[in-house]
Amino acid sequence: MKNWFINLGKSKIFLGLLISFLIGVFVGDLVKFSSDIFYLTLLVIFALVLIGIFWFKYKYIIIISSFMMMIFIGQMYIGWYKEKNFVNNLPYGEKIEFTGIVNDEPSLSADKTKLIIKVENSSDSRLVNSQVLVYVPNYPKYQYGDRLKIAGTLDRPENFNNFDYQSYLARYLIFSIVKQHTNVECINKGIGSKIKSWLIDVKNKFAASIEKSLPEPASSLAEGLLIGSGTNFSDDLKNDMKSTGTTHIVVVSGQNMEIVSSVFVQLTQYWSRLATFSIGSIGLLLYSILTGASASVVRAAILASLFLLARLVGRKKKIINPLFFTAFIMVLINPLILKYDIGFQLSFLAMLGLIFFTPIFQKIFIKIKWPDFIKQSLFATLSAQAMTLPILFYNFGQFSIIAPITNVLILSVVPYGMLASFLVGIGGIVNQNIGSIFTIIAWPMLEYIIKIIEYFAKIPHVLLKINWQSGYFILLYYIIVGLIIIKLAKKYEIKY
Repeated sequence: MKNWFINLGKSKIFLGLLISFLIGVFVGDLVKFSSDIFYLTLLVIFALVLIGIFWFKYKYIIIISSFMMMIFIGQMYIGWYKEKNFVNNLPYGEKIEFTGIVNDEPSLSADKTKLIIKVENSSDSRLVNSQVLVYVPNYPKYQYGDRLKIAGTLDRPENFNNFDYQSYLARYLIFSIVKQHTNVECINKGIGSKIKSWLIDVKNKFAASIEKSLPEPASSLAEGLLIGSGTNFSDDLKNDMKSTGTTHIVVVSGQNMEIVSSVFVQLTQYWSRLATFSIGSIGLLLYSILTGASASVVRAAILASLFLLARLVGRKKKIINPLFFTAFIMVLINPLILKYDIGFQLSFLAMLGLIFFTPIFQKIFIKIKWPDFIKQSLFATLSAQAMTLPILFYNFGQFSIIAPITNVLILSVVPYGMLASFLVGIGGIVNQNIGSIFTIIAWPMLEYIIKIIEYFAKIPHVLLKINWQSGYFILLYYIIVGLIIIKLAKKYEIKY
């Protein structure tokens, strides 16, 4: 073990420091340390650093203590972030009046709309400059940038069904909600960012173009695949996707972005690497704009762009450090995403899956005589699935025993269904007739995906409830996956 640390190169040490910081942030958010343990840990790390400095021959002690120091810094950082941004002593249970701006795109469901309000003025000064989640009826409609005057009862978010809803909202710096209100009045409009308003408008036009060109339920599936919108899904289709383990295909994450990247790679496979990188990056940028360029979408696009960068430099292993450095920067901006943002988790893990599993699948199935575009798409999606599976279990609490079959049957079609639906939306914005032309290509693929989901959903007793709320199961899964990667990489002589 000592020799292993001594032989670490600068690149591996840098990677170790980044991983140590991320571990520190995660542990610091998970475990509350007493002040005695906190200062004792700091003292031990400081002593190790001194030993390493004054006896330089103990290089491994310097490396180990540096990793420990970064873990410690990560723990301190999330503590500082919470202290700086978390709002305490709000007037929960009291009736209040406040004026604020709709700070994000409204979230619509069948019977209500959720608005994130940035408070400007309030009858209670403690609420000023905070964000409040307000539930309102679907009509009248409110938009991003509307200034509203609201009177109602302020409540604390409550956890439900083992879901930590308080922490989920806290990542957006939301610590209070208003469900019961006596008045909601729109004072004026167009107060928000012009750029953000434009992005939301483009997204809505893109969605409307798809809805005009494609019939239901194909249009809802197309919107789900491209922009993660499940507003128009019927309850039957939602339940069928849960039963078949295919809900993940309509979550905008790195997995979706990776699919977009792989499509561009396949379309430009005979072009230069620079051309593929350039066109793919433009495609990701355009895709991000059309999906509203929310923070989660932008994070997923940045991580997916590393997939294109890996192809540009010609070796995926060179992308591991940039991947973790990107995650490090994102966590610096908002450390709460590491534990509470499923989109970030799926994006990051999907990229790791591409790096580690794709070359293994290519070696294992090298003799299968399938078209390259099918193999590449299937390997990419299976690689992402292998790394994201426990996160899906943890968040959705169930597992479909037929999920492997349904995913194999639809995942090779999903990239091209996304591309065709993308062209439907873009073409429809230019001219509705153009969108209708691409519908001829998109509809059969979308209908195929739906029929596969509906057919396998009819099989009884396929949905198993899994209690993976404990992090130990997830840790065990990734330890086993890591050992499998090491063994197979050694067997097939794959170097990372």
